[in-house]
Amino acid sequence: MTGLTIGLILLFFLIVEIVLLYILGSDDLSKPPTNVKGDKKVKQKGKWYVYTTLTFSGLVFTSITIIMTLSPRPERYADPIFLLGMSIALFLITYKLYFHTLTKLLYLYIMDKTNSYGFFSFILAIILIFDIYFVNKLLIIPMAASFVIIVILHFKELKDNIESLR
Repeated sequence: MTGLTIGLILLFFLIVEIVLLYILGSDDLSKPPTNVKGDKKVKQKGKWYVYTTLTFSGLVFTSITIIMTLSPRPERYADPIFLLGMSIALFLITYKLYFHTLTKLLYLYIMDKTNSYGFFSFILAIILIFDIYFVNKLLIIPMAASFVIIVILHFKELKDNIESLR
């Protein structure tokens, strides 16, 4: 599977989740956080997303730099680099949405989803790098297993989000 295909699948699920949450919670999500319980928690959670996205963006930039400078044939890594670029884009969207969280609660949920999918993109890029670099494909198993666990936890969080909006 190519990096573009994986990226399109991730974007599809990201959009589906955001639309689903918006449909289920359009009344609550269109209000500013001051009209919802836990106004301070919303601001704190938004700041937490900003800090994590900046940290992960630095990690992704470093990964791209290492691939481009140390690899004798960086074109072999085009698919992982595409996913790493997508990861940076999603992290930057998360970062830029912080200032909008004070106007609508929906933006906090979008921050959560873009942050998660940026992380998914990063992990999948690392798995593709391992697949290209290592001859022994058994080394991919721990990364793939951790990705599956993270996705399961993500969908549990989505289920909790849906229940909280009902």
